Amino acid sequence: MRGNNTGMFVLAVAGVVLLLVAGAVVYLGTISVDPEPAEVVIPDETFPR
Repeated sequence: MRGNNTGMFVLAVAGVVLLLVAGAVVYLGTISVDPEPAEVVIPDETFPR
């Protein structure tokens, strides 16, 4: 049973890492593929001038 639990733990960690990497790739991909002015203006609106 210990080997089973260890395997499941490794799979869970690997799944989370894959999700994070996939999310980062999609996030960066959308920015590089769609460099819209609105994407750049949004951070400026959060800071008061």
